[in-house]
Amino acid sequence: MREAALPRASLLSAVDPWGESAATFSVRVNSRTSLRWVKKVIHMPIGGNAGSCSAWLQQYLRRYLPFRACWCSRPLRGVYTLLGRIVRTRKWNKESFGVELIGSQLDNGPMLDSLPKILRKEPDSRWNWANPMLNRLLEMGIVATIAFVWFPQWITVAFGYLFIVAFHHYDNLYRALAGSRAPRWITWGGFGREGRTLIIVIASFVGITAFYDVLNLGVAWLFVWFVVLASVQYLGVQTRRVIPVNEREASPTIARIKEVCQPPSVRDRKNSEHWVADVYLRDISPYLTKLLLRTSITANGVTYLMILTGALAGFALLIPGLPGATLALLLGQMQMLWDCSDGEGRSLAGDFFT
Repeated sequence: MREAALPRASLLSAVDPWGESAATFSVRVNSRTSLRWVKKVIHMPIGGNAGSCSAWLQQYLRRYLPFRACWCSRPLRGVYTLLGRIVRTRKWNKESFGVELIGSQLDNGPMLDSLPKILRKEPDSRWNWANPMLNRLLEMGIVATIAFVWFPQWITVAFGYLFIVAFHHYDNLYRALAGSRAPRWITWGGFGREGRTLIIVIASFVGITAFYDVLNLGVAWLFVWFVVLASVQYLGVQTRRVIPVNEREASPTIARIKEVCQPPSVRDRKNSEHWVADVYLRDISPYLTKLLLRTSITANGVTYLMILTGALAGFALLIPGLPGATLALLLGQMQMLWDCSDGEGRSLAGDFFT
């Protein structure tokens, strides 16, 4: 937010308007358009959008290079992000930050919660941000290592299991960002991070059949518990923001939508805005938003359309050849377009568009 409020500066400018202190170093870097786009290129191959783009290039060029480059560059992006966080953290005061935010993501199960309080150390340092990352790395890394090294024939099932666990971790993250946390019955019903990991490890020692059975049962149970029930619970406790009809604009113009929904704090975000939004999505999303505001759809309905479109993009990759890759690419772009209009519609009309 601090960086978004500052003006851009040319890369060729000899004068730095923000001084030379360490606190303004990241501001200088992110405000230079050329360097900002270099950083976006490093971060670009993420998520389903990058997967569909690389799949399309692979089919179009008849080469595996784009797909391999996308996956092989992931360690570079990880190291780049991690080093940046470490450097910034070392310059902070030696105080605790985000204790509640991090504590809401610990995902402790019955075993960890049953330990004496003296053994359940809460995150209380400036390095708190690393706790969720290390927890995910430990739990998901153990499962992935077992599958790849000892049971490669069950990699597909392991991938499904890890996908659901990752969904749960991100559910905890977004709950924490909203100032809440998953109720204990959800966390304990999924056995907690320590319980899930221990069950997988024991099954791997028992043998290949036990490992396969536990993964299948885990996929079925955790999908129902973390994806279905947890989502229903979360949506059920949300307070919907309703703007009274007499306070809404009857038919906002495209210019008005851009003014309200795309202020400089949104369009000029240096790192948060997706690179495709910078290129063209934010230019066309107001037109879709204007159409949606005329329908009876709710903001959550647009969110569901976004989720469905993203899922269809994944299924489209099952279609062989260039047609499937092209369809996945288009659906991936449409998913992010729905996302833009979802936020814009909420800004103008609350959770109920009509």
